[in-house]
Amino acid sequence: MTPVPPIDGVDREPAPARGGGLAGAQGAPADPQTEPAVREEHDDVSDRVLAAVLAVPEVRDVHAGVVGEVATYLPGRRVNGVRVSEEGDAEVHVVLEFGSSIQEATDRVRAAARGVVGGRVDVTVEDVAAPS
Repeated sequence: MTPVPPIDGVDREPAPARGGGLAGAQGAPADPQTEPAVREEHDDVSDRVLAAVLAVPEVRDVHAGVVGEVATYLPGRRVNGVRVSEEGDAEVHVVLEFGSSIQEATDRVRAAARGVVGGRVDVTVEDVAAPS
């Protein structure tokens, strides 16, 4: 059974380091003595993108993708639904409220995330939440 991502989009349980992520190369854990600036920079940016996206009224939640592949991997945790590159681009996957205009909502999400990263922002609507 696949675990459901938490409502706030942040997985607070320690996640294993994966190759290609920000935690280090080829699954090696990040070295806090040699990588603190990178870790703090991406930690701050991915969390700020998450907060900005969740502040968009049409966004119910972020989504980590089918198998949890959309995330920013950080030492000891990951930020689900947000992938921030070292070049200043972002990928955001969201769940929208039922009845929202997809075009307007994705434009707002893109603008909110771009205000943090400054680069290109790709937005994917993964799901539409059932009316509550």
